Amino acid sequence: MFLQIVVGLMLGYAVVSLLESLVHRVIYHAGPRTRRLWAQHPRISGPFRHAYFSHGIVHHRWTFRRDFVTQFTSEHERERLDQSMQGPQGVLIRREHYGMTLRGVGIVWFNLPMIPFLLLIGLVCGPWVLVGALPALAVYSCLAMFVHSYLHRPHDAVAGASPVLRWMLKTGYIRFLRQHHYLHHRYADCNFNLLLGGDVVLGRYRVPTAQDWGEMCRLGLVVNESGKPAHSHLSHGA
Repeated sequence: MFLQIVVGLMLGYAVVSLLESLVHRVIYHAGPRTRRLWAQHPRISGPFRHAYFSHGIVHHRWTFRRDFVTQFTSEHERERLDQSMQGPQGVLIRREHYGMTLRGVGIVWFNLPMIPFLLLIGLVCGPWVLVGALPALAVYSCLAMFVHSYLHRPHDAVAGASPVLRWMLKTGYIRFLRQHHYLHHRYADCNFNLLLGGDVVLGRYRVPTAQDWGEMCRLGLVVNESGKPAHSHLSHGA
């Protein structure tokens, strides 16, 4: 039983990380060809179109226009965006703080692509392997619900975080993830993972350039070994 759970942990992590990278790229950042296909089948493509709009448009284009840590430059900017989003989808986007967390039915749609594959693991490998695989799905969801918003803040901006979350935000994993996620917003076609690993396997991992490091230091996203903000000698336009 113990060995089966360990196998499930490894298998679950691999499957969820790979699927996250793939789904994030294909759905949340869908290209023109995919969106044209959705338009031809509106009855079945609704959830995909909603996911693309919420993430690819609202979170990536209509917010954080100034920089990675500034969601809105003013209350007027936020109100103007709110006025452009009506109906149930607009309500959900606002509840999810414009792509920063998950709420209600958004949690279901976020996890739905993973569930058939995890059930297949249980069917093929047995229930204890499935038990071992489920924590990967839970971690994936928790990163999106509770950690993602802090990735868009300087490392020391932890107001409102619980003691457990404060500890998590200081770990090397989250420090790396913050920089990883910054590159995703800067280039969009890479670094899709919150549950790291899948991007590397699928050839979608990108390392920062010297200019990227300079901007991350300026925004307070990089810390040195002592946990203090790292400073760059590069200019903002370097």
